[in-house]
Amino acid sequence: MFMKSTHISLILTAVCFWVACQPETEDPDAIHTADQPEPELELIGSFPNSDDIIIDRLREAVVDHQNHVFIADGGQNKIFVSDKRGNPIDTIGREGAGPGEFESIVTVELGYDDQLTVYDVSNNRSSVLSETNGSWEFDYQITVDGEMKGVALLGKDDQAIFRQGGMNQPSEVGPHWFINLFSTGHTDGRIMEPDVIEYKDQPSLAYRGDGNYRMTGLPTLRSDSYTTTSDGHIYFMWTDKFKAVRHDINLNPVDTVSASIPNQPFDGDDRIEYLEDQRSEIRSIVSQHLDDSLPVINWSFHNQLGWEVDPNGYHWLRTFDDPEYLILDPDGNPSGSFDLPEDYILADVNEDIIVAQGFTEEGYHKVKIWEYRLD
Repeated sequence: MFMKSTHISLILTAVCFWVACQPETEDPDAIHTADQPEPELELIGSFPNSDDIIIDRLREAVVDHQNHVFIADGGQNKIFVSDKRGNPIDTIGREGAGPGEFESIVTVELGYDDQLTVYDVSNNRSSVLSETNGSWEFDYQITVDGEMKGVALLGKDDQAIFRQGGMNQPSEVGPHWFINLFSTGHTDGRIMEPDVIEYKDQPSLAYRGDGNYRMTGLPTLRSDSYTTTSDGHIYFMWTDKFKAVRHDINLNPVDTVSASIPNQPFDGDDRIEYLEDQRSEIRSIVSQHLDDSLPVINWSFHNQLGWEVDPNGYHWLRTFDDPEYLILDPDGNPSGSFDLPEDYILADVNEDIIVAQGFTEEGYHKVKIWEYRLD
């Protein structure tokens, strides 16, 4: 993560002269998910819960303080609203370019006081929706003239954080990241301070193929990750270690929380199997850039899943450890660990429930909902 377009790297070099270097030992405070208690989880609902509704392409699922679950369907370009049992309440939007219509839903965010914001990249606008008596209606839209910027977070007093997706293509062989830009602004579309934070995502390995640069995913590459909270804060971190920096709506750093989560090894049979799965013409370059350990977060860049902060400040992390999920309290102390059903990824958490998105055995998109309790 870059702040004010400045990246500071600290390189620690150990030099051994007359005394042989001692092998590295694991941090005695290292957190392993297998050592943590399992929270109480009770499956209470799923969506769809009937054959009358089909999710064509699940983009995001978020939950507000009233236990309303919003499920964004990027195929049908509408948002389903359910209660915590998965019972349908409302449907928001439809295909089109008019007010309250969408052509390509990218993100759905809950901002300050549960304001619902939907970014539509094809129309290049963020739509803000409000609820009245259990029905959500289009309120107003936000656009930034001449720029592809969508609202990443709404705050109080008409403040907003905007995000511009990365468009930079590879210029050389090797690791490549798309650079996103975060700016502060106003709900009338004015940008107050542009490009406050640069954010690197979609880590890939660039190589030459057919005279052009091509890219392939590389699981050991580190990248930035971020998450937002409905009290108007946004968190950033670099996934090589857990050190999360919380920022306010003006993108000023407020505080930092860290935890000793070890990088899981990526060696032995796992590494060999991964390399054997690569095409022969790129296997050599993949091997050169494949690290021997994994990031601390198993972050999904396509739908920004893998790290959530609940309203009480607890961090819910998807790791490469076993069990997969780790819960940290606001000070970074471990509070629990658990697994979700196969093919499901944690999507959002509030004070009462967790929401995960995934697939049924038949391959259809589905959302599952659990009540939880932490000791």
